[in-house]
Amino acid sequence: MTAEEMQWEFECAQRLAGSPSKRAGTLVTTKSGLIGRTYSHEKPIKGKIRVYTDKGNLLCSPGTLTVNGFID
Repeated sequence: MTAEEMQWEFECAQRLAGSPSKRAGTLVTTKSGLIGRTYSHEKPIKGKIRVYTDKGNLLCSPGTLTVNGFID
């Protein structure tokens, strides 16, 4: 998934939720199989997205993430 596609998915999730919430985001799986979440209000850092997992916080390229669902 490209950065543009990931941004589009985030924007769709925000529209579905109405007004963007600080808790709105996406449930994702990283390429190493970790399950985590992102927050829609956070901007990418050098083209990577911050993913919060049980193992800690990661910066991942959008193309390596699999979207599992949305949180509003």
